[in-house]
Amino acid sequence: MTTPNKNNLVVGFDGSPSSVEALRWALNEANERNFRVEIIYSWSLPGSLYPFPIAIPDSEDLYNQAKEFIEQLVKEETKGFSSVEVTLRIVEGAAGSELVEHSKDSTGLVVGAKNHDTLSRLLIGSVSHYVIAHAECPVTIVKQIKQRKE
Repeated sequence: MTTPNKNNLVVGFDGSPSSVEALRWALNEANERNFRVEIIYSWSLPGSLYPFPIAIPDSEDLYNQAKEFIEQLVKEETKGFSSVEVTLRIVEGAAGSELVEHSKDSTGLVVGAKNHDTLSRLLIGSVSHYVIAHAECPVTIVKQIKQRKE
């Protein structure tokens, strides 16, 4: 058994508002505690949801587009945290299982959560519910802050 890295937070990030909140929380925590932040962006090729053949663009092109998109978002969100060591890992696979795998030797795992009702959670699944059930380290769920209408 490996010894957990006591100075590392793993964060699930896909650019959604809830993942931005999770990343901000992790960066603030890392800044306060002198932790490193490992950002996991998980992607997969479309097509497995369709019961019929579809044309899938070149996977290298999709990967490069995803990489460019997520690198720019991470750069924007981390620019005020120069003292925090940040690593971005772009992985192919299901987000929940990739986060659990990457967090095995970490201090904690941080993910964002949207407000889903029970039916939508059953239909679309939920990364936050998956990691709560399977992670081998403490998990922090950061809910998206709702904007108030004035």
